[in-house]
Amino acid sequence: MNHVPPLLLALAFLLPPDSTLPAAPLRSRTANLAPRRPTLPPLRPGGPSHPVDRLIIAHTRSTSPTVLQPLTDLAFARRVHLDLVGLLPTPSQTARFLADPPATRRDLLITRLLEDRQGYAAHWMAFWNDCLRNAYRGTGFIDDGRRQISGWLYRSLYENTPYDQFAHQLISPVNGSGGFIRGIKWRGVVNASQQREIQAAQSVSQVFLGTNLKCASCHDSFINDWTLDDAYALAAVFSERPLELHRCNKPTGRTARIGFLFPSLGTITATRSRTERLRRLADLLVTRKNGRFTRTIVNRLWATLLGHGLVEPVDEMERPAWNPDLLDWLAEDLADNGFNLKHTLRTICQSRAYQSQAIPAPRKSKTYLFGGPYVRRMTAEQFVDAVAALTGSPLVPDKLMAKRDGRGQGGQLPRLQAVVDADKSNSRPLLIRAAFVMPDPLQRALGRPNREQIVTRRDSLATMLQAMELTNGSSLNKALQHGAAHWLPTAKKDLNLTLDRLFQTGFSRSPTRSETQQLTELAGTPLTAEGLQDVLWTLLMHPDFQLIH
Repeated sequence: MNHVPPLLLALAFLLPPDSTLPAAPLRSRTANLAPRRPTLPPLRPGGPSHPVDRLIIAHTRSTSPTVLQPLTDLAFARRVHLDLVGLLPTPSQTARFLADPPATRRDLLITRLLEDRQGYAAHWMAFWNDCLRNAYRGTGFIDDGRRQISGWLYRSLYENTPYDQFAHQLISPVNGSGGFIRGIKWRGVVNASQQREIQAAQSVSQVFLGTNLKCASCHDSFINDWTLDDAYALAAVFSERPLELHRCNKPTGRTARIGFLFPSLGTITATRSRTERLRRLADLLVTRKNGRFTRTIVNRLWATLLGHGLVEPVDEMERPAWNPDLLDWLAEDLADNGFNLKHTLRTICQSRAYQSQAIPAPRKSKTYLFGGPYVRRMTAEQFVDAVAALTGSPLVPDKLMAKRDGRGQGGQLPRLQAVVDADKSNSRPLLIRAAFVMPDPLQRALGRPNREQIVTRRDSLATMLQAMELTNGSSLNKALQHGAAHWLPTAKKDLNLTLDRLFQTGFSRSPTRSETQQLTELAGTPLTAEGLQDVLWTLLMHPDFQLIH
């Protein structure tokens, strides 16, 4: 790759950080939990009919919002493929999309993608692995101090388990789902706030209620209203024994009571067995009376698809939404439709709000005004899968994935394949995706977390480490070498045709005349494998490849 100025192109994919909202006091115990069903604004002549768009227009009518510019069909196809199944559309998929009637082609594409059970499960596996800190190996696994939930998680996504059942099974475990509340048994001396029971309370409150108990797990919180007693009361639900409160890691001599964070939803009987207490906790969490449960997940989905949540940050659901009616409508719509997350994804993707041109995320903003989706970078998994598509380099599963773990259980990939094999309607073999393998230096540099902590949103700001890995890393270099060998025979026969195929695969469009000319010069005469590597690397560094517009 000696023809291309390395840092200039590598830094081209940098994005500004997410906008920030001004600090505001948080309120937790006084949160409004009750579901609320807003009245949809009336249809207006010439206006949109989609509920999401009607709610946005009604909210922003007085704020002179930016006029949303519609997304082209090709740009929409690329965006929605990456958002719903995490893969670039193949040229044949793009051709099929364009062959559909213009009035319905977008809805038909959304339906096809959501019906791709394997693609959907593989893509959202990465999202939920982050949220549930589910790893394939690492800290805690060697001595049964941790258990993965991968087989259960993949099956739940593959079968589109309703979200209330999904959460219920994580808190009141079924076969294969117990690793979430089990947490990590850390070696050596551990702070009392990292006991497994405390970890469970922190994890459940963050993931499913969008609230932070970590500060309150050590002392009364400085960042919200939760107290040490509140955190330990929830932790005690998970404990097999009476749980003594520790303040700043010092025992207090007091025994924690047992209770839910929001007692207005119901109580948990302390004398019940742990199994019964967990079942009761799960019931209280997913009840229709708990509007926080549905608001939290629809806010996460909105933030994932549009780059900015209805509530920001997404783990501080005590903060006000920029559009409360839209948040509550989506939450109630999810519950009305059987807690079907695919329904909510479909609803958002069908809106004009989603199908408008992306705008850069502002560096600083005191207030948020909706002007369209934010430009987003591909995730580590999306980028690696896209590289594999462009270079024809298959991902080789980590050999250790197939070994038996510390409990003698089978490896990750065999369990995922078993789910696919059980589905008689799916004849496709399991496609090895980046989400299924242990992260290499490239994925780690691109932001894939180690999953020792819950991560509900990855940082969208690129780093110098990422730039260095993209210019000098061995993982990408191997893919480029494979790609050059893969495309060289075709390119020697017809370089222009090869460039068109590469652009159709990576950009869902043909190259411009100027792009063809520049890449032809870069490839060199006579064409060599090294020159073709430079071409491929230049395409991979192009902002239109790395960014989701």
